[in-house]
Order: sequence, then C-alpha cells, then structure tokens
Amino acid sequence: MDNLSERLKTGAAVLAQLELKRNQSAMTQDDYDEEYGILITELWDLEEDILSDPGALEPHLIRVRPRCD
Repeated sequence: MDNLSERLKTGAAVLAQLELKRNQSAMTQDDYDEEYGILITELWDLEEDILSDPGALEPHLIRVRPRCD
C-alpha cells in the first residue's frame, strides 16, 4: 500500500498541474490523454490492489454516517 500511496501522490500532483492548465484554457490533446491515462491506470491498479489484499485498505477507511434529511 505504501507504493500505492506514493503513486497516488505523484498522480495527484500531475493532475493538479493539468487543472491549472485547464483553468487557463491551455489544455492540449496530449494533456487530456495524459490525464485520462493517469486516472484509468490508477483506478485499475487500485482495483487490483484491493482484490489481492482487501484488508490492506482498512486502516485508511473512515466511517461515513448516513445523512438524515
């Protein structure tokens, strides 16, 4: 999971840079492709990590109480 944490931090940093470019209307097709690649790769890797060791995420989970509207 430590490796996953580092990958997610790195991916989040790149996505933050891309968000700045998006806000400045400076995104290129390559930027969109890079953004998509980061998101899909991390989701696939996260899914694989969860399936191989579902209990490893338990220390990082928080309880969310249902909203009473």
